[in-house]
Amino acid sequence: MARSGFNTSGNDATADLPKPKVNKESLQRGLRIFRYVLPYRGKFAVGMVLLVLSSLSTMSFPWIAGKLVNAATGKPLVLPGGLVLDINRIALGLFLVTVLQGLFSFGRIWFFTQVSEFSVRDIRQALYAKFVQLPIPFFEQNRVGAVTSRITSDVAQIQDSFSLTLAELFRQVFTLVVGIAFIMFVSWRLSAFMLLTFPPIVLAAGLFGRKIRNLSRTVQQELAHTNTIVEETLQA
Repeated sequence: MARSGFNTSGNDATADLPKPKVNKESLQRGLRIFRYVLPYRGKFAVGMVLLVLSSLSTMSFPWIAGKLVNAATGKPLVLPGGLVLDINRIALGLFLVTVLQGLFSFGRIWFFTQVSEFSVRDIRQALYAKFVQLPIPFFEQNRVGAVTSRITSDVAQIQDSFSLTLAELFRQVFTLVVGIAFIMFVSWRLSAFMLLTFPPIVLAAGLFGRKIRNLSRTVQQELAHTNTIVEETLQA
């Protein structure tokens, strides 16, 4: 049996709060979470540099592969200085680019993971310090499992944002901008055709993103309810 001194119903005090609206003020409050990244901005900057290098090496791979195919058909690559690269040299360059891309990606993941782990550690410590200072009525109105879920599961979502989502956002934006610029340099007609596909892709991404966000919110609520049942049953 759960302890009678705590709220064990299916809803806690925060369940009836209105759905937050996305506006300038809410975005400013949300961006305050990144102050926990500031102590590790050096590692974050190194990770960003490696991210740029990794993206450049990834985008250069198809171009070098195309030159390798041309060299195989008897059309070697001629550099501006007059240096002719045969198929062996191009293949060696492709191998070196692949190795560098792997090293850059490893370094990027290494530094972003460190920033993520240290930032999440600081967030959990700040949450714990805040919770232990709250008055007793707060814990009478909120389920113990829900409070525990804030420190564990909810912070884990922030960890994914620091280590994966944020890095992928910068990488995809950089790849998109540089890729479009390169394609426009090669063929503006091909660039125009690709840009026409953006509106339906953005629309589909928005619809799927909204559905995934709702599912994620439901998962967090159910997980908090599960934590409540398990913890208060074991502590009965």
